[in-house]
Amino acid sequence: MTQVANTSSWQAKPLARIAPGWADAWLLLLYAASFATLHWAARPWGGAGFFSLWYPPAGLRFAVLWSRGPRLTPWLVLAEIVADFATGTIAWSGHTALQGITGAARPGVTYGIAMALVRDVSRGRGSTLALPPMIFGVAAIAAPALNAVMVMPFEAWLPPEAGRYRIGVDVAISLTGLAVGDLLGILVLAPPLLWLSQLARTRDRKSLPRPGLRPILEDAVVMSGCLLLTAALWRAGLGAQTTPSLLAGGWIGLRHGRTAAWFAILSQALVFLPYSAGTLDDGTRLELHLGIASAVLVTWLAGSFSDAQHAARTSLDRRNRLLYQAERLKTLRAMSVAVIHEISQPLTTLAIEAAHLRSVTAGLGDDIATSAELVDRKASGDPDERAEIA
Repeated sequence: MTQVANTSSWQAKPLARIAPGWADAWLLLLYAASFATLHWAARPWGGAGFFSLWYPPAGLRFAVLWSRGPRLTPWLVLAEIVADFATGTIAWSGHTALQGITGAARPGVTYGIAMALVRDVSRGRGSTLALPPMIFGVAAIAAPALNAVMVMPFEAWLPPEAGRYRIGVDVAISLTGLAVGDLLGILVLAPPLLWLSQLARTRDRKSLPRPGLRPILEDAVVMSGCLLLTAALWRAGLGAQTTPSLLAGGWIGLRHGRTAAWFAILSQALVFLPYSAGTLDDGTRLELHLGIASAVLVTWLAGSFSDAQHAARTSLDRRNRLLYQAERLKTLRAMSVAVIHEISQPLTTLAIEAAHLRSVTAGLGDDIATSAELVDRKASGDPDERAEIA
């Protein structure tokens, strides 16, 4: 995946560092409308203690912050709060309004912090973590995890009548559902949004992934077989099992990288999410989505690992080619030094003999003396002689 951040804005005046430009303003307006729509669409996967176990707004949030950089975090948070007020998600007054504002601000803040931390940890390191697919995968895990972990600290300062979370099993279920829903939303929705963003910036259709026919057929056979096995297990009374999809996704990701991995994730989502939106009890839905999240996570990390390995091999091959060229240049230099040495020895002898000839023929006549002097000058490399020849 691409890592684009507006680094030039950080070199401007302090107030301009966080002030959005016209492009960002239009993006925030579009973001607020899209966020409200996706938030509404996530309701069928809700339950007691969690809003939704499949939360596509998290993917939208992640894609915008990943492409624009954490500098947009305050404005993204403001856009989400405005959208929640406009749709009635946050009450305009009452004790729950303060909790609603806090809950709406927390995800954007924690996502921005998680991305900044992941990029800071990976900066300047020679490991595979510094490669783009691995950074994206780590951030996709860190952002939902930090969002869930920071629920209690964010609400610790709220008054008791504001409806704070209570410590106990219900909180663990709620926070687990929050992390699972965000993770699924990120890994399903963020990759295509980032690809479209990259295409819009570069206007280069070659930047889009173009898998070959053979990998597509292989992946289709593997995923179809595992989905058929899932259907067979369900008909046998074992329920919707995600283990076959996990195995298929891991195989596809390791074989063909994260592009193929995302299509495997999309296949899993299209199979399981419509089923989980039906009349399932909260416990069954949460258990199923935990399995889906595991399959999706393994699939994406396998694809990221495959791409990171490919990038590392490409970099290693390039370095080996450069080393080979450097070794050839070193050998050529050594040969040149040897040739120069071999040529300079007889030339030095010739120069000595020419000088001697000039000295012994000094009184033998003008023609002989002049010829001997000319030979001496040429053999000794006299600058005046070189200028005369040029």
